Amino acid sequence: MAHRQFPKCLYLESPGWSCYDTYMKLTLRSLAKEFWPYYLGGISALLVTNALAASLPLLVKRLMEDLQHHQHTDATHLIGFMLILVTAMFGIRVYSRYCLLGVGRKIEFSLRQNMYRHLLTLPRSYYDVHQTGDLMSRLTNDLTALRMMCGGGVMLLSNVFFAYLTILPVMAWLSWPLTLIAFLLYPPVIFLMRRVSGQVKKQSYQVQETLGDLTACVQENFSGIAVIQSYGKEATESRRFYDKALAYFYANKKLVTLRSLLFLLIAGLSGLSVLAVLTEGGREVIIRTMTLSSFTAFMLYLERLSWPTVSMGWLLSTVQQGLAAQQRINELLTTTTHITDQKANSQYKTLPPGNIEVRHLSFKYDDALVLKDVSFTVKPGETVAVVGPIGSGKSTLLHLLVRAYEPPVGTIKFGGIPIEEIPLATLRKSVTMMPQQSVLFSMTLFNNLAYQNPVDTSKEMVEEAAQTVSLHHDILALPKGYQTFVGERGVTLSGGQRQRSAFARTLLVEPDILLLDDPFSNVDSHTEEAIIEALEARSKKITIFTSHRFRWVEKADKILVLTQDGILESVGTHAELLQSSPTYRNLSRQHHPPEEEEVILV
Repeated sequence: MAHRQFPKCLYLESPGWSCYDTYMKLTLRSLAKEFWPYYLGGISALLVTNALAASLPLLVKRLMEDLQHHQHTDATHLIGFMLILVTAMFGIRVYSRYCLLGVGRKIEFSLRQNMYRHLLTLPRSYYDVHQTGDLMSRLTNDLTALRMMCGGGVMLLSNVFFAYLTILPVMAWLSWPLTLIAFLLYPPVIFLMRRVSGQVKKQSYQVQETLGDLTACVQENFSGIAVIQSYGKEATESRRFYDKALAYFYANKKLVTLRSLLFLLIAGLSGLSVLAVLTEGGREVIIRTMTLSSFTAFMLYLERLSWPTVSMGWLLSTVQQGLAAQQRINELLTTTTHITDQKANSQYKTLPPGNIEVRHLSFKYDDALVLKDVSFTVKPGETVAVVGPIGSGKSTLLHLLVRAYEPPVGTIKFGGIPIEEIPLATLRKSVTMMPQQSVLFSMTLFNNLAYQNPVDTSKEMVEEAAQTVSLHHDILALPKGYQTFVGERGVTLSGGQRQRSAFARTLLVEPDILLLDDPFSNVDSHTEEAIIEALEARSKKITIFTSHRFRWVEKADKILVLTQDGILESVGTHAELLQSSPTYRNLSRQHHPPEEEEVILV
């Protein structure tokens, strides 16, 4: 449900949408423009509050004079008026805090949604080089720092500005010499504060960076806890965590030192100013050049400025931390994805029928060339196997067919239409890929299996898919059957159960083109045979798979053989490749028992 206080873009559901289009770069101006009603209401309330507060010392001055002249009735009325004034100030100040602190929370919510949606649109190559823990830190700790700057920071800044704006003129009217004395030390201290606050920003960025490293270390170790315990590396990982935590501790220690220096400078400035005013003002009262009531009012004004002055240290620290967080958030938001619908034609609501054509496809990760000049054609209804040594680019080829990575322009076509002209939503609705790693989400087994369309997927459909992959009886043996919560990454299931669950989920999608990356690595031969039968029933639909187990490879309509260097060596059937492809013969020997070799090679 959309609310006016949040950007409308948060509620768009288009798979091709990216928050990058809305917040290409996070700026304070963009935030102020989006949430200006809240800022206007909160800042206006602070102005009114400070204007009312500026009148209180004058009322105290008047009260003292009334008491000196024994005008008790007027004094009583004045006290009643002051009580009403203080009550009004309290209500208005609460409203200002509601607006300004509330808008910080709204900004945090808005940006977290935008950042998350933007992360979902970034290509897999981005996640190949960025740690999950660091991204989590930007979504949590950096946003918290930004929220404090945009909420509490703006509130304090406005409060300090209006306090000085409303109080300084009255202080100068009461006694301009004392006002000059009170602010005599401000210029040198402000100069020092600017120097220190610049260091605070740099150190705040460093703190967030080290916290990102620490979070990444924790996330990595928790995800790989089974490996750590299996190899007895608890002590090593504990030491690695200690080093990261120590770096974060020292970075924080330096930041706290700088922040404390800011507070000391400002607190010292406030204390020296009060001492100087007390000395000179007391002398003026004694020699009767200034009345006691005027001096009392002046001291009340100076006292009212003490908290805004001291809070400037926290304000500067908060602003610098917020700016450092903004810089890290911008690093994420300004990361563009090159996999977009920029060249797509919106008329393609479904995948164009026809052949899959790959022509002169070459692809590299960074500077490493993985595929070299690969060309082949897949016709509707064909089952195609892609085989080759480890590292030959088999998985990469499948990823390129679904644009998980961006292929060179014009190298891949569906029904004669270049893949870049087909909208991502259309492509990924018609082409489904089951990756090598079987990923399950922290939800029930039923919801995991019906992940693609949980609303229209019936219990009978899910059970039929589970039976196809020999998973149904395993699920019934679980405590809550299909409603069993599988935990993070499906850790409560065995490796084979996770892979079969992923297979059942894939079968429920029934895509026009199915891509399977080594789908039988964790299933037994009986289950493999049942799955193969289910997949062979996909008439007039394309299936492309990679595998190191040749039971299904040998049955494929077409087999693509990639060499170690990512070159397409041969294309043909099993029998043809045994005669023409040395690479295929070697792979076939490796995956058949010795007694079967003579039969295969005859």
